[in-house]
Amino acid sequence: MALGKNMEQYLYQVVPSEMPASFGLEALKAQSVAARTYAMSDYFSNRYAQRGFHVDDSTLSQVYNNSAESTLHTQAVNETAGMIMEQNGTLVDARYYSTSGGYGAAKHEVWSDAGNIFPGSPIAYLSARSFTYDPADSSKIYNMNTQDEAALNAFYKDLTLNGYDSASYYFRWKVGFSKLELENTINQNLAGRYAADPAFILTKDAAGNFVQKAIPASGIGQLKNLYVAKRGQGGNMMELVVEGTTGTYKIVKEYNIRFTIRPSKTYT
Repeated sequence: MALGKNMEQYLYQVVPSEMPASFGLEALKAQSVAARTYAMSDYFSNRYAQRGFHVDDSTLSQVYNNSAESTLHTQAVNETAGMIMEQNGTLVDARYYSTSGGYGAAKHEVWSDAGNIFPGSPIAYLSARSFTYDPADSSKIYNMNTQDEAALNAFYKDLTLNGYDSASYYFRWKVGFSKLELENTINQNLAGRYAADPAFILTKDAAGNFVQKAIPASGIGQLKNLYVAKRGQGGNMMELVVEGTTGTYKIVKEYNIRFTIRPSKTYT
């Protein structure tokens, strides 16, 4: 019983940190159930047991205490107290995100399974799908060939599209790099990503195979080219190849790609 009470009190500040009150009571109740399920999964898996706690207070688990409690958030938690999502008697994987950009990704094409297996094992209820309304008929969902680079590029540059989350500030955004800025950014980040996730930061060897190998001190050297080598069913990047003067590198998994090329004032 103590766990139950503590869980609900924990959610009093998780839910407002993850969803604004403007979304309304029913949305907040759905978020409460998802957050509770996610936290219970972390608890029972002993994910952080060696570090002496059950859940992290950041996006590694769920954000806690980033926003203050509110009456509506607390009402949502209380009205769903104890409710969790299960499938065949097992807690579902209740990961969630703020903005899809118009397409959701399949879980197994974003995260690896234990033993560095990627893509991971598919989960039917966490599959890729469109969340964008068809511009020609807003009562229908728009679908496209997510493996067509030209079509996908045009899709993400289209500011007129509407969807489930198109009101979000993150639905469409852009950032510009000069070649030197992108080169500096990759050179500063690539070795760090290798240290954090070496099985998925690969170097092309003399035989043309991508293998696990330490990144040179000079990184990629000068940037010659980069291109997407593999996309998921939702159009998300799974593999990015970067060609430099020190070699050719393959960055695998969206998280590694994002943290290798993300902009920083320090490097740009």
